[in-house]
Amino acid sequence: MNEKKLLGKGKEFFKKLKEYFFPGSKHEIISKSQELNNAEKLMNEGKYDEVLSILNNLEEVALTPSDQLTFHLVKSSILNKLGNYAECYKFAEQAYQESQSLKDSLLSIDALNLMAWALVWRGDLDKAQGFLTQSEDLLKSLTKESPIELEQREAAIAFNKGGISWFKGDMNQAIEYCKYSLNIREKLGIKHEIVESLYLIGQSNSFLKSDLDKALEYAERCQVLAEEINHQQMISFNLLNLGLIYNLKGEFEKALIYYETCLPIFEKNNNIQWISATLTNISVVYFHQGKFDLAFKYFEKSLNISRETGNNWFIAIGLCNIIEVLRLKGDIDQAQKYFEELKQLNDQEDNKWIETMYLITKAQILKESPRIHDRAKAEEILKQVIQREIIPNLDLNMGAMINLCELLLDELRITNDIGVLDDLKPYIKQLLDIAEKTNSFWVIAETYLLQAKLALLTSDLKGARKLLTQAQQIAEKQGMHRLAMKISIEHDNLLKELSKWENLKEQEMTLSERMELAQIDDQMKSLLWDRDLSSLEHSDEDPVLILILAEGGVTIFSHIFSKDWSYEDDLVGGFLSALNSFSSELFSEGLDRAKFGQHTVLMKPFESFSMCYVFKGQSYFAQKKINRFIESILTTEKFKDLFNSFYKTHQTIELKENPPLKLLFTDIFIHKNL
Repeated sequence: MNEKKLLGKGKEFFKKLKEYFFPGSKHEIISKSQELNNAEKLMNEGKYDEVLSILNNLEEVALTPSDQLTFHLVKSSILNKLGNYAECYKFAEQAYQESQSLKDSLLSIDALNLMAWALVWRGDLDKAQGFLTQSEDLLKSLTKESPIELEQREAAIAFNKGGISWFKGDMNQAIEYCKYSLNIREKLGIKHEIVESLYLIGQSNSFLKSDLDKALEYAERCQVLAEEINHQQMISFNLLNLGLIYNLKGEFEKALIYYETCLPIFEKNNNIQWISATLTNISVVYFHQGKFDLAFKYFEKSLNISRETGNNWFIAIGLCNIIEVLRLKGDIDQAQKYFEELKQLNDQEDNKWIETMYLITKAQILKESPRIHDRAKAEEILKQVIQREIIPNLDLNMGAMINLCELLLDELRITNDIGVLDDLKPYIKQLLDIAEKTNSFWVIAETYLLQAKLALLTSDLKGARKLLTQAQQIAEKQGMHRLAMKISIEHDNLLKELSKWENLKEQEMTLSERMELAQIDDQMKSLLWDRDLSSLEHSDEDPVLILILAEGGVTIFSHIFSKDWSYEDDLVGGFLSALNSFSSELFSEGLDRAKFGQHTVLMKPFESFSMCYVFKGQSYFAQKKINRFIESILTTEKFKDLFNSFYKTHQTIELKENPPLKLLFTDIFIHKNL
């Protein structure tokens, strides 16, 4: 048959026959499939520039329907990783329509998941959830596909559900979904997906703020894997999260390193949203360090980017941040100029969030005025703000509450009227309630510290010590170790000065003088902005004596470190005589330490025993040591059995007769390994 003589449909039919029987003529089509597979592989390796180059080369090439579908999925995926969610959605939608035509259910699920993820970032959570439900129903209908393929999609759906929960503010549910996805992905060994689950778990934990050490653990795992596979998106996102975690822990030097490392990556990809977020986070670090000029510089950069986006919510946040910095710098005139812009924005927008930010900022500026009328107006506005029941405004309400407390403390200082303290107490309680609802554990701990200092004004010394104990426990539990150390040092200092505070009961001293002695102003600065604890001085204690007591106060283990003490010495006898009163006071009052002459005594119960540690110096690392020693006893079966056996044998425990226990004891208390 002469092909040249054929016309129209006959010629097209002959062409298809030739392609079918002579596969060599399909070489060009096969090479495009190979290129797309290579692009997908490069994307999972984080080589985004190479992926874009391949996709750009294929833009004008005629692809088979199957290749066209793959092209659109890869294009959508790379745009998702680059943060272009509008375009990501567009290509995912095309891919979904093509997968439906080809009846490729697995790729339909992939397209639906990409569409859902793009909508999550664009704020349309209900529609995103709808796509995930559709994706989940489709997955359940599949029975013949490979279990690996099905599990991979199941993990992706769970991960996306975690993303929706995150944006809804339900961090616990986000962690639950992402852990489910992580378990599947680790089983399948898909590293570029494992790293994404690790990231969102770490991110959710850092926003939850309930266990910063756990957040750090997931973030560090994520970073190691992201760098191993060169997942550029996760490297930059996770660096930002690591910065946030160290920011929340009060370790600002480390936070800055991470922020300044991820910023150039976001700038390279022109990811405006994340550039602005990183600049703001850098500003916040400088703000908490009291470096207001640098804070202003970065807040201004972030504000300019927010203006480019035209998002008035972000612009309002930027303006409030700058006004706050200028106010603390004492530049009220320039702050007033930015405030006028914020006022115009508030007048234009019918937005309760922006209105609340405007009112708080107005009150802060009025609060700086020396006029009684202006300060009274500021107090009125702040009371108005905290009465609002807008859940997203809880953080704003917390800031308003702290400013209101500062105003009342100023009034207390000026008037010396003890009644102001009664007015202040319900607002402090509300501040703690809001801080608990938002997991603002730094604020909770600092507020307990404020309450402890206020208790000193009325000579409630036990109340002050109890509040200090609670404050330190909260900071330590949440991984804010520097703050915990600061509070512990405050507690140690109070113990040293107990007799001085006791004597003040009999002295005539004004409330303003007591406020100065208790350093109330410094504590309010800590609540408002000053979180820089880098200059905190700390040291190890000098150990003297350790006792472990069974029920009834029977000593079952003892060790003397100091040559100044011996079992025959009156010091030990006097201490043992006083021990019952110590333990009674500490355990009944919820305290963790006491003074015995020049020594500090720590006591901690565990199961049916109590551990007592006598030392000189600071308590913070001493507490760390006894906590680690007790934890090791409780988590090591042979140690636990050793102590519990006392109730049968009534034999005391000797280090020389128990080499493993001696090794643990030496490691902690002699070599000081924590």
